[in-house]
Amino acid sequence: MSSFMQGFALGMMLQLSIGPVFFGVLHLSISKGILAGIKMTCAVMLVDALYICLSFTVITSILKIETIRTIILFLCLLTLLYFGYSYIKKARHKNIETKPHVSSSFLYGLKLTLINPLTIIFWSSMFGSLLAGHNLLTRGDLVLYALGAIFATFVFLVFTSLFGHLIKKVMNVRLMRSLDYFIGIILIYYGLVTFFNRHF
Repeated sequence: MSSFMQGFALGMMLQLSIGPVFFGVLHLSISKGILAGIKMTCAVMLVDALYICLSFTVITSILKIETIRTIILFLCLLTLLYFGYSYIKKARHKNIETKPHVSSSFLYGLKLTLINPLTIIFWSSMFGSLLAGHNLLTRGDLVLYALGAIFATFVFLVFTSLFGHLIKKVMNVRLMRSLDYFIGIILIYYGLVTFFNRHF
C-alpha cells in the first residue's frame, strides 16, 4: 500500500472516531447550507496541515512531558465546555429561517480546530511514533502520508456536509433546537471524558 493510502486510512480512522469537528460541520451544513460546511472543512484541513507540520519539530518531544500534556488537555476541556455551553445557550434563540452567514464558517472552523489542543496531541503522537519507528523512510513518503491523512479529512467532512444539507429538508425549529442541545451536551461530555479518562 502506498504512503498516501496509508495516510488516508489513518485519517479515515481518526474521522470515524467522531468528535467536536464532525458535529460542528454537521450543524453548520444543516443551519447554513452545504457551502458553509465545506468552508469549515477547508479550515479544518488547514489546521490539520499546520499541526502535522509542527509534529515534525521539537514540539513532539515537549508534548511527551506529562505536565505539558495535562495542561494542554485541561485547555482542551475548557474549550469544549465553552463550545458546548454556547450551543446550549443559543438553542432557545434558534430560528431555522435565519439567513446564512457563510463567510463566518471558515473562521469558525479555524477557531474550533486551532483552540482544541487535542488535535495537535494526536498528530504529534502519531507522526512522532512513525518517525521514531522509521516507518516512513524518505521525505517523500512522509509528505504523501500527511497528504493522505489530510485528504481523508476533506472526504469525510464533505460527505458530512452533504448529509447535513440533505436532512435539512426535514428539520424544523424544534428539531434544530434539540440538535443544539444534543451537540452541546456531546461536546461537554467529550471534553470531560477525554480529560478525566487520561488522568484519573
